[in-house]
Amino acid sequence: MPVSSLFLPRALLLANGINPGHAQIVRCIGDSMEPTIRDGAPMVIDCSDLGERDDVYVLRRGSGITVKRLQHLADRSILLKSDNSAYEADRLPKDDGDELKVIGRVGLVLQSI
Repeated sequence: MPVSSLFLPRALLLANGINPGHAQIVRCIGDSMEPTIRDGAPMVIDCSDLGERDDVYVLRRGSGITVKRLQHLADRSILLKSDNSAYEADRLPKDDGDELKVIGRVGLVLQSI
């Protein structure tokens, strides 16, 4: 459910591979993707990109939501990786894929330096 709106130029979204008609902004919570995405940083996600390629995604896993690098392996299993080395990667066997729902690909992070 949207709680507010923010204008971002269409050209900015397209330049970052984001489908403007399916863009949403969500806030990152936690440090598992640091230093790439800091805790609290707003992320622009493309909800039309459902994880067919390796990239950073917002995912629903069980009852939780997470941001991880998704990597498809040759045996059709999926590796979920954090950028923060304090967190270990998690491998989902191919038959556990139903536990994972891709919400959208992170195309842009709005954070100060």
